[in-house]
Amino acid sequence: MSKSSFSTQIVVGSLVVIAFFIAAPNLVSAYRLELLTIFLINVILAQSYRLMATTGDWTLCHYILMGVGAYATGILAKSFGLPFYVVMPLACCVTVFVSLLFAIPLSRTIGFAFFIASFALGEFVRHVW
Repeated sequence: MSKSSFSTQIVVGSLVVIAFFIAAPNLVSAYRLELLTIFLINVILAQSYRLMATTGDWTLCHYILMGVGAYATGILAKSFGLPFYVVMPLACCVTVFVSLLFAIPLSRTIGFAFFIASFALGEFVRHVW
C-alpha cells in the first residue's frame, strides 16, 4: 500500500466518522447519545494525555483542566442562558486561559519538578472549586 493511498483512507475514514457524529443525535436515543458524548470526551482526554506523554512530559492536571471546562460550560449556560453550541467554544477559551496561567510557572520547571508542580497547580484549582 502506497503512502498516498493510506493517507487517503485516513481522510475518508475521518470524514465518515465525522458524518456519523453529526447525524448521531437524529439516529440514536437520548441515553445512547449521552453515553456517546461521555465516551468521546474521555477519548479527547486520553489523546491529550498521550500527546503529553509522547513528548516526554508527564502531567497530572489534565483532569483538572477538563473540570475547568465543565464548570465554565455549566456557569456560562446557567448564568447567560446560552445554547450549548455557543457555550462550548467559550468554555474552551476559559480553559485555554487557565492553562496558560498554568504554563507560565510550569515552563520554568524540568523533569520530576514539572510533574509535581502540575499536580500542585491542579490541586490548587480543585480546592478553589
